[in-house]
Amino acid sequence: MADEGFTFLEKYSSLQLLFTDVQTGGDLDGFELARKVAERWPHIEVVVASGARTPKEGELPRNAAFIQKPFSAETILEALRDHFPNGPSEP
Repeated sequence: MADEGFTFLEKYSSLQLLFTDVQTGGDLDGFELARKVAERWPHIEVVVASGARTPKEGELPRNAAFIQKPFSAETILEALRDHFPNGPSEP
């Protein structure tokens, strides 16, 4: 669940990448989680995936990536390379 992911990040905020689905269950969906993480930990890169819906304007943080399901491992790697060409940022 997204709210559990947020709690996890409060303990382990040195992570560099969050990969989440939109439909996470709980009080937050993946878009809300992405916005909260980007606001609180701007060094964490965010990738959101969904097969059910695409983000509306303003649902994703400015620097987040979105991947439509279904996807392959190569699709994920391409999205990460395209969206984050400089690699991981410093915490």
